[in-house]
Amino acid sequence: MNKLKEYLETDIKQYKFKMMPISDVIEAMSKEGWEYQDDYESKGWQVNFWITFEKGSKKIIFRGSLWYGQFTLDKE
Repeated sequence: MNKLKEYLETDIKQYKFKMMPISDVIEAMSKEGWEYQDDYESKGWQVNFWITFEKGSKKIIFRGSLWYGQFTLDKE
């Protein structure tokens, strides 16, 4: 999760990574002070999902596909 921490400290808009337990990402984001918004959404047979995190006025969307195993964090 060191790369996640590095991403959070940069101006890079998107961070792509391979599938891992969603709970691990939520836990890592929480440790960095990001609040998990209880708006977990998913759809389709590919199990696409998106979760919103907020810290102050900043927002990051955690998106991915459990079928294809590709995850991204997008700064808004």
